[in-house]
Amino acid sequence: MKIYSRKIALGLFAAATMVLSACVPAAEEEPTPDAIAIRTQAVQTVVAELTVQAALNPTATEVPATLTPLPTATKGTAVPAQGSSGGTGGTSGGSSGGSGGSSGTPIPTWTPDVYRCEVIDEFPYDQAIHTGWMGDKIWTIKNVGIATWNDEEYYLRQTTNDGDYDLTIKDQYPLRNDVDPYETYDVIVDVWVPIYPKNEYIVEWWAIVNDNGDEFCKFYIALPYTYPAPTKTPTEKP
Repeated sequence: MKIYSRKIALGLFAAATMVLSACVPAAEEEPTPDAIAIRTQAVQTVVAELTVQAALNPTATEVPATLTPLPTATKGTAVPAQGSSGGTGGTSGGSSGGSGGSSGTPIPTWTPDVYRCEVIDEFPYDQAIHTGWMGDKIWTIKNVGIATWNDEEYYLRQTTNDGDYDLTIKDQYPLRNDVDPYETYDVIVDVWVPIYPKNEYIVEWWAIVNDNGDEFCKFYIALPYTYPAPTKTPTEKP
């Protein structure tokens, strides 16, 4: 009886053990790593790292040089200022040819002066002179224009007189000869200083008149003042 009871107990224990083992959940098996997924994740990590580095360290983009076309020159004419500079006595230039410029960037071009002169020298120089002095005032003038001064059509003429006394005997003189370009010519006028002292500054302007009646090549004589002429000392008779 005892033996039979023990067998029944063992059978019940075995049955309970099987039931309990069936109720306990089986341990989850670890999934097998997917090699393709691992490589994909690694590539995505590297790309993300490169993107971050590029954002932190931007690379300057080289801009190709742009060629700027040179401006196109437009022909024009720039007329130089007229007039001349000479020695003492003063000068001024005459008319010259040429026309105005055009639109765009003008290209300066030299236009020769037709009527122009330079005062090279004069004698005597402008200074105070004693009363009663008579003599020649001489200007050495150079023709620096391109026209010849024809002695039949050109002449000298007094233009203005700043004072109440006329220093020269005549107010007009003909040219003694033709004067070609770059030749010199001695202008000579007769001067007569007043016989009484004067404190007034006297200036007389002269000019050459061309074949058109235009005045050019102006020069002047200036007398600051006059002083009494020295008294001659009588000589003893031998």
